Amino acid sequence: MQDAMGWQDGHLHDFLIRNPRANVKERIGIPDEDNEFELNIPPGWALLIADYFSTKNSTATYLYDYGDNWEHTVKFEKIMPRAKETKYSRCTVCESMPS
Repeated sequence: MQDAMGWQDGHLHDFLIRNPRANVKERIGIPDEDNEFELNIPPGWALLIADYFSTKNSTATYLYDYGDNWEHTVKFEKIMPRAKETKYSRCTVCESMPS
């Protein structure tokens, strides 16, 4: 998400998504090492978000910056063929929600 949106990875962030094996929602992201927000979040680099998304488990909430709470809905729609000379990660469809 950080790369696709052009962000600099300067704030804590996580995905909230249902774990298909345990059938419970889990957070995956940047651990809060200072325990400022009292969240036990496993590091995103240790888990593959691709193991969570599927056509039956197609949405997640992405929260960027726990202070400002920039919340985004992320929806898995399909796997597309890798295009030559295309920089990844990338956002293929970005829609703004009305305020």
